[in-house]
Amino acid sequence: SIPAMVENFDNVYEFRRECHERYGDTFSWVAPIWNSDPQVSTRDPRIVKHILQDNFENYLKSPMLTKALSTLLGNGIFAINHGKFAEDHGEAWYFQR
Repeated sequence: SIPAMVENFDNVYEFRRECHERYGDTFSWVAPIWNSDPQVSTRDPRIVKHILQDNFENYLKSPMLTKALSTLLGNGIFAINHGKFAEDHGEAWYFQR
């Protein structure tokens, strides 16, 4: 819940670990303050591998996440989208790779 997230902001990693202990290795949640779409949190190595390696092309960052990452990290490889579904079909991402 949002109040729980705010209350645990300084200890976000411990909070996430506790959520995984309570809800399992993979669970969904909604953070209506910044995005009403369901978010997924996982610590299952098979799912992480699927997202980051096996099916990487199909997982894009939301516009909000792209903006936040570019503010923190600049317009580098971590802040831009990739793959055929990206606005530029991943050209900028592949260029920086």
